[in-house]
Amino acid sequence: MKRVHSCACAAAAIYALCATGCATTKTTVPAEPTPVVVEEPVVPEETVIPEPEPVAEPEPLLEPEPAPEPEPEPLPEPDPPEKTSEELEYERSVGQSTVSKDTFVEDKKSILRKIEELDVIMKNRNYDAWILYLDSESIDYWSRRPNLQKASHKLPVKSLRLNSLKDYFTFVFIPSRMGHTVDEIRYLTSASVKAVRTTEEKDIVYYNFKKVGGDWKVHLPTLEN
Repeated sequence: MKRVHSCACAAAAIYALCATGCATTKTTVPAEPTPVVVEEPVVPEETVIPEPEPVAEPEPLLEPEPAPEPEPEPLPEPDPPEKTSEELEYERSVGQSTVSKDTFVEDKKSILRKIEELDVIMKNRNYDAWILYLDSESIDYWSRRPNLQKASHKLPVKSLRLNSLKDYFTFVFIPSRMGHTVDEIRYLTSASVKAVRTTEEKDIVYYNFKKVGGDWKVHLPTLEN
């Protein structure tokens, strides 16, 4: 009995110790702190200031254009002065050549003087003087018998025969030129001229001249011409 009592006492003591120990070691768990919400500072949105629109400059006031003045009517061109007879003759004589007016005057004067001298020679039938007025081509051509014979067939007098240059002077040159006047010249080139008598219808050619060594010589036409 005593042993049982001891055991009961020991159990009671252990229980009391446990109860005391439990009461002593019990800790109070603190309540969880309320979380602090830290608000982020509100950053104000960047204000975008719009660029000012360009101010349109006012357009300058344009003065009204003056009404165009009416164009003056063109004045009628004055009539060209009438050409003198000398100017008209110069144009006829020169034609397409480039002979100056001064040269034309000198050439015509020289040629008409030679024609006057030839007229005297023909009246005197001076063959020796006449041949000095011819160019060398004419002398050579009309000294050839075949050319003289061909020319004989064209003479008005059929029985007449040309045998020499003197015959040509006597029976061809003199009859076709003596007593006929010449009043103008016509340039073929600056060194070749025809001496003519002018009519309303056409020019009648009486002489051909060629300039040889600065001097005008009579050039007799050939059968081909």
